[in-house]
Amino acid sequence: MMVPHVLDMDARRVAYGDSMSDAPLFRHLAATVAVNADTHLTGLAAASYRGESCIDAYEIGRALLASAS
Repeated sequence: MMVPHVLDMDARRVAYGDSMSDAPLFRHLAATVAVNADTHLTGLAAASYRGESCIDAYEIGRALLASAS
């Protein structure tokens, strides 16, 4: 039996994604970072990052959470 998952929209969560398969999640969370993504996902994201460093992308997500507080 499948049990539906419900996201706690008040939780401090960041979604990171790189393709349109991540779009449904991006539509449900405020803090989203498109990482090396195409323009379609970048348009849905709160921020975007292009580069090689996962740490730099993570810092963008942390900044989004800090600004929401």
